[in-house]
Amino acid sequence: MKVKNPGLSYYVSRIESGYPFSFVRFGDGEWTAGILRDRNRTTSGSQALDIPELQKDMRRVFTNCHVARNYIPSLRPTSLKPEVETWLEGNVPKGVVWHDCRVFYLNSAHGKLFPFIDALQHLDIPIVLVGPVRLWTLRFSGLLPEAKLIVTPDVDCYVLKGQLIEQILNIKQPACIMFTAGPAAKVMIHQLYPVIGHHSYLLDLGSLWDVYVGHVTRKYHKTMTLETIEKNSLGL
Repeated sequence: MKVKNPGLSYYVSRIESGYPFSFVRFGDGEWTAGILRDRNRTTSGSQALDIPELQKDMRRVFTNCHVARNYIPSLRPTSLKPEVETWLEGNVPKGVVWHDCRVFYLNSAHGKLFPFIDALQHLDIPIVLVGPVRLWTLRFSGLLPEAKLIVTPDVDCYVLKGQLIEQILNIKQPACIMFTAGPAAKVMIHQLYPVIGHHSYLLDLGSLWDVYVGHVTRKYHKTMTLETIEKNSLGL
């Protein structure tokens, strides 16, 4: 399976040029829910994966994947299991172009994320975070000072998917909406894209922001020094 990696500058330039896009990340939790059904929860424990409706939704996300230049599904090619790759090749619509999902967190880990953060800070549309309450402190850190927050539960936010979508649709559009919501984010973006995805950004960024609010939730966060975080935040 071919996976594109155009680099961080590709996504930054699309933000700077005002060309909205959706970016959706797929990994072990999504493969389990939609394809393998080989465990009950995500590795982090944040989402139950044996919910029948979630499993159906995830299959729809794959089999009805939007084929459009501004809808970007992504994955980590180094962890793609052969049985998953075979299933995707047989069930995802032809014409879907996969991107490498590591682009944002690898640039963050190496102190090279500032161009992305700077582009967000210069947007003239609302920034909305969909995620746990801890992300609220991004406003006060100066990183995303004008951001709004739609709060998700720390655990099993899929059950509130409908309410969260309703809150998102009540936000003034266009907007830049960034998700920290595990497998539920994929389902929400899939459903929101036909409605608002042609004029708003829908960005599934996973746990990217956690380390900036003092939460070490991923292995790569442990390698990030204060100097690295400042380089990303301030471009120093």
